[in-house]
Order: sequence, then C-alpha cells, then structure tokens
Amino acid sequence: MKRLLIALLVSVAAVSLAEKAAASLTLEAAGWQTGVVDRPARPAVWKDAQRAALSGPRPLLRGKAVLTNRGPKPAEGILIHYLVSARLVPDKAGDQAAAWALAFINDEKRIPKVGANQTFEAPLSLSPRLEHYLKKIRRQGFHAVELKIQAMLELKDSDGVRVVESTLEVAP
Repeated sequence: MKRLLIALLVSVAAVSLAEKAAASLTLEAAGWQTGVVDRPARPAVWKDAQRAALSGPRPLLRGKAVLTNRGPKPAEGILIHYLVSARLVPDKAGDQAAAWALAFINDEKRIPKVGANQTFEAPLSLSPRLEHYLKKIRRQGFHAVELKIQAMLELKDSDGVRVVESTLEVAP
C-alpha cells in the first residue's frame, strides 16, 4: 500500500512539472523590417532595419516579434498584442520639440503553433494604417522622426507581464 501511495505521489509531481515545463513560451524581442520588391509580381524580401525612409508613396515596413519555446511540447493558440506610436515634430520646429504621440495602431497577431525548442519570428502588419496615419499627420503639419512598437503575450493565469519594445529612426 505504501509503495502504491509513493508511486501515485511521484506521478502527480512528474505531471505537474511537465505542465510547467510545457508552458515556457517567452516573447524575446520586438523589431522592425523593411521590404524591397524586385519586380512588381514578386513578393517583398524583408530584412531587419534600424532606420527607414517613409517618404515614398507606400513604404514597406512591418514589425516583428521573436518568440522562443524552450519547453518539450509545442505551444499552441498564441496571441500577441502590439501597439505602434510615433514621435512627432512640427514642420516649423527642430527636433527639440519632438514628443511621443498616443498609439495609432492597437492590434493583435495570432500564432497557431511554435514547436518545441524552437524560435519563431512573427511578422506584425502595419499596412495600411501606417500610411494613413503618416498622410494625416503631414496634412496637419507634422512629421515622424521615430516609430516605436511595443508587444506582449496574451496574459495567462501564472505568467507575469513582459512588454518588449523597439524604436525605429525615421529618415527625413
């Protein structure tokens, strides 16, 4: 009887440890990517960016979130919330008058699955809201000197809040 009770306690402990190990998905970083279209009928080729020019008619720009699953099981049904805001400057003033505006994009991205012991880069869409916002602030006499993206995972029962952010310098 004692052996059965000990075996039962050990199996319950092993199951609880396995559940905790399976829930080890983390949002490592956020970043920016710019796209280049070689030919009109081809998809864009994306690369990481620290600086971007937004003066064209449709700038190819998107955010990215880097997820890492260190658990032995795949993580499924992942939801990333993200915000994008701009640091604005009046056209008639210098960079000293720059101030962060409220977020103009508040969206979410669903990731169906991240495999066990894998890293996944999720693209975060900004179009067409980014183009619309840039046109709107230009008409009002402002221009953006920086963009900031903030991302976080959907809150779970035992997880803490971790917000990652990245800024992108905008070329004049």
